[in-house]
Amino acid sequence: MVWIVIGIASLALLGALILMVVVMLVKGPLFRRVLSEAHFVECARGAWNAARRACRKREDPGSAGEENTGGDEEEFTSSEGVVLHYSIRKGEGDEAGQFVHHYSVRMNRGYTPHAIGGTFVVWVALILEVDLAMGWVGISPDRVHHAEFALDGEEQREFEKGDCVVPSEAEFRLLLTESRALRDSLDWEAIGECGPGGSEVA
Repeated sequence: MVWIVIGIASLALLGALILMVVVMLVKGPLFRRVLSEAHFVECARGAWNAARRACRKREDPGSAGEENTGGDEEEFTSSEGVVLHYSIRKGEGDEAGQFVHHYSVRMNRGYTPHAIGGTFVVWVALILEVDLAMGWVGISPDRVHHAEFALDGEEQREFEKGDCVVPSEAEFRLLLTESRALRDSLDWEAIGECGPGGSEVA
């Protein structure tokens, strides 16, 4: 009886190892491309442009071709399938008078591992020069990674005046190390269909 249990346990362990090797072989090249310097730079520019388009819609509601209902959204999809959804809304309640920025990161196909979703959420914050420690981060059941931060009127004006500065190779390495450390230090909230304060998340 003992030998049967040991045999079953050995087969289960062998199966798990084989599955892990297969996943590494299949996903390894994708991870290398998604986490490459060129792709981080592409996403930096894409996130910056999405944030700026959302800001411009807020300044000129008619530019979207429809009435502004208080939330302006933009989306960017990278060449490797990372999708960033960016929106700005007017704060309510405790956030009245503020501009609430919300963005999410996911892969456009399949599962979004934290090594990708979490890293790019923090990377976007570093590029936009915002402090996520003063905001909120969360992960939905379908592994979409979310972040939210609020700016007052003066901070919003400064945000809109900023420029996208693509880091040099040396700066990129430092920023990537910083983003991974920050990713692991943040308190990622498990969320359902709503974000903080009951606001819907995309």
